[in-house]
Amino acid sequence: MGFYKGDENNRFVLGNKSEKTLFVIGLNPSKANDKQADPTMNRVKEFANQNGFDTFIMLNLYPKITSQPSKLPNDIDCDEDLITLNVEVIKDAIPQNATILAAWGGNINDHKYLRRSLHLIGKQLEKRNCKWLKIGDTQCGDPKHPNPLFYKPPIDKFLDFDFKNYFEHLQF
Repeated sequence: MGFYKGDENNRFVLGNKSEKTLFVIGLNPSKANDKQADPTMNRVKEFANQNGFDTFIMLNLYPKITSQPSKLPNDIDCDEDLITLNVEVIKDAIPQNATILAAWGGNINDHKYLRRSLHLIGKQLEKRNCKWLKIGDTQCGDPKHPNPLFYKPPIDKFLDFDFKNYFEHLQF
């Protein structure tokens, strides 16, 4: 996969940067790393290529590695220092005028710290003139996760995502 920042417990950044990079913000990282992709990373790569991007950088609302979001820490046990570090990494990774795919899915509503993390990330990026995209909406109006089980046909075109409106109504 190329660039990787993390360890055996947490992943902050995964992917490659080029002239035409898609930045993707998911919920939390799976077991993919710089040597081994997983089905979601393969799907993100496919989506990026189909939509004119050379590469992608995967980032997440919370950097704890688990393939099951239900195994993320509860609100009391979340690591606030980890959230702060993750927000700083994202701030440093995403440049002015970047294109960002919102891909955290409906599980953002399972923990208040995930919404709070998105709020902190949004505050860092609000003046960067980023273009926000999505692949669809969950029933609750959150941007869908690119889980390969959900998308059998190819995603030929990303949809615009009104992050500013979503962000203004974000409750945490």
